[in-house]
Amino acid sequence: MKLRFLGTGASGGFPNPHCRCENCVAAREAGGKSIRMMCSAMIDDELLIDFGPDLNGACIRFGFDLADIRWVLQTHDHGDHLLPLHATIRAASWAAQNAQPLTWYVNEVGLQAIRDGNRKSWEKIDLAIDEPGKDAALNIVTIAPWQQLTFGEYEVLTIPSNHGSAKHPMLFAIRKGDRSLLYASDTSELPDEVWPCVAEYGWRFDIVVFDHNDGFQRAYSPTHSGSAGVLQEMERMQAVGLVDENTLLYGTHLGHHSNTIHEVESARAQALGYDIAWDGLTIEV
Repeated sequence: MKLRFLGTGASGGFPNPHCRCENCVAAREAGGKSIRMMCSAMIDDELLIDFGPDLNGACIRFGFDLADIRWVLQTHDHGDHLLPLHATIRAASWAAQNAQPLTWYVNEVGLQAIRDGNRKSWEKIDLAIDEPGKDAALNIVTIAPWQQLTFGEYEVLTIPSNHGSAKHPMLFAIRKGDRSLLYASDTSELPDEVWPCVAEYGWRFDIVVFDHNDGFQRAYSPTHSGSAGVLQEMERMQAVGLVDENTLLYGTHLGHHSNTIHEVESARAQALGYDIAWDGLTIEV
């Protein structure tokens, strides 16, 4: 399994284009790994996590396109993770050429956002909604927490997140063959019953990607996590056998208000036994 980070920044990216705070100024000066687009990730060049607003820039930056992706898992409907226009530019009759049929897994709130954001072109999209097996350029499948999905070579468990005002946000456990990962951006402290429930489904993770929005400032906020929260969640996961000493842990979704340049944040994380992801990082397990 190959995981590639296309964006590792929080809402607005990092640096925030409207901001001259100390962290944003430092990131602009440092460049490189300190420049973060809004969050998304790719597995084996065919499974995308979050159809967000920075994907065009990521494709240009890293020199690839999205024509071969087959599936998208949508964590939630917030604007830094979901750009509805992707439906039109992928599946309208005049838009994408020679692209694979695509299935987009999204909750009901996200589906409504997609409808609202494509009203002008809705009738021009080669689209199916919750119609398994229908031949269409874009198939939208509505999902909810605690569903088990199977497509291609993948198994997925949808896990409820804790993301403030977001409606039905989700984390994703993703397995391909004997390798598996947890993608857990945009979450605060999770209820005690979540990790034991995941363990009951028979999961163990080779990679954990966890929300690091609040850096080393605080363990949790109402919508996000920081370093101490990440480590606490890992302890809870280890207690029920979801992770062990060989599990790779990376922080993502870094907010400019609570993090500084990559080299500083990465060194602090490495001292605690994990690392900070950066845009373009590729991990294979």
